[in-house]
Amino acid sequence: MESENEPLLAWDHVLYRKARAVATSVRAIRKAQGKPCHEDLDPDSPEFLAAEESLVCDLLNAIAALPD
Repeated sequence: MESENEPLLAWDHVLYRKARAVATSVRAIRKAQGKPCHEDLDPDSPEFLAAEESLVCDLLNAIAALPD
């Protein structure tokens, strides 16, 4: 049982591990597809915003495809 003082997504929490696995998978797939990572771009550039929006869309699609 979790303590009331324990953060919901502590580094060893199962949801945190699942979220990291999904994010890592999406980033690897994006890299294989040749899509840019927003960390590699200038934060003030339009390319940064486009890459960030694309990453969020890919993450949402991956989350939606997960089984319950």
